[in-house]
Amino acid sequence: MYVSKSSLSLATSASPIPGNLALRESQDDDVLSDTLAVFHDSYVNVIPITSTTRRSKYVPIFKGDQQKQQQHDEKGTIKQVRWVELAGKYYFVALSTNGLHIYDDEASNLVYRHACRETGDENSYNIGICTLKGDVLCVGTHLGTVWIFKVVGDDDFKVVNRVYAHDEAVTLLEGYGNFMASSSEFITYLWSFNDRAFDIIRKIDVHGLHSTPSALRFKFGLIVLGYASGEFCIFDLNDESFCLRTVAHKLKITALDFAATFKIVTVSNDCYIKLFKYEQLAQNVR
Repeated sequence: MYVSKSSLSLATSASPIPGNLALRESQDDDVLSDTLAVFHDSYVNVIPITSTTRRSKYVPIFKGDQQKQQQHDEKGTIKQVRWVELAGKYYFVALSTNGLHIYDDEASNLVYRHACRETGDENSYNIGICTLKGDVLCVGTHLGTVWIFKVVGDDDFKVVNRVYAHDEAVTLLEGYGNFMASSSEFITYLWSFNDRAFDIIRKIDVHGLHSTPSALRFKFGLIVLGYASGEFCIFDLNDESFCLRTVAHKLKITALDFAATFKIVTVSNDCYIKLFKYEQLAQNVR
């Protein structure tokens, strides 16, 4: 539960971009998150929630070196932002038409960037961020590839692989231990990761459900997929035959997450936020 310690005012309006928020986990056991990031077309506002001494930041996403940006440098269109933990440190990750940008925990300093572009591709963009094994970062692209980066030193990263995961753009990406779930507009795969290589374990689909995957979470060994039809399904990492399907909303599910163990919260274009208890849903299926 969030604890209100001070009022929060913003000096900017929020752009109507789906999934344009990210929260940083707090080190305080009494508060889940202490920093909010909201991205607009080409910049990010990083806003402290609980601290009165930390200041808000304006973080533009440039094509060139962030520290030596010039007036003519091209700003990128942001697709996703997220805080991730890699090798015991937190980083702020931004994906855009300018590729991958990795900042320190406070989003103050750019520590690594990569274009993530294919040869001859001038109109690329990245979407989909997940981590594996504690030190591996995966980034999806509009061409269906997934770039694999690994921490090799203090704030240093290197490309270790590039996987051709989908024939279409990667739209959703989540990691859990040594496993990754990736989705395009048409299909979702479950992968296993070993050192540098990926292998498809299975295709995740539901017979008779002809709808576009629109939200994805992978936690507690469970894969939860939301769909444009308003339904969501739960799949078990260790039981390929298990699938729990429910109609949650009348319109597209735009986001979902685990609110607590065995509870799932969903958000939809029908303007409802709903909380589901997983144990009760499982009993209904039985």
